[in-house]
Amino acid sequence: MNDYEKTIAVLQDRVRALEERLTPCNGAVAKPKKWSPVGGNWWIRFIGDVVCNGDSTPYSREFGTERQTCEQAKRAAVEMRKFNRLLALRDELCGDDAELGMYHVIFQNRDGTYFIGYSEQQNNEIGSVRFTTKESAQRACEMLNSGEVEL
Repeated sequence: MNDYEKTIAVLQDRVRALEERLTPCNGAVAKPKKWSPVGGNWWIRFIGDVVCNGDSTPYSREFGTERQTCEQAKRAAVEMRKFNRLLALRDELCGDDAELGMYHVIFQNRDGTYFIGYSEQQNNEIGSVRFTTKESAQRACEMLNSGEVEL
């Protein structure tokens, strides 16, 4: 494919994308195209390590475990571990009622300690791990502050 053909292909893709965003003549609003992670060659595996695996797959891309660069994958792996371990701790402390909580754990950078947060609205934050009782959240903070649990 020569440079002209590449330019034409790029322009055609842009025209298609713009046409998809247009409102139909009958006044109906066009449905937005569903976002999907871009994916990449760098994968976070289930054991938390980062590998360059070559080709993207629909499964790992949709689950959000692929990244464009090694640095992005390493940062994501650290955050995934923290979230997954805190979620597992919550499930152990709260049992099956875990998703109904209003208490959450907050890390205070100033002195490196964990403390309890509270919200009147249940599950109003994306990515927030909620505990059902103040006691279970307090126990989680104690376990984190003592070093018994490391995220």
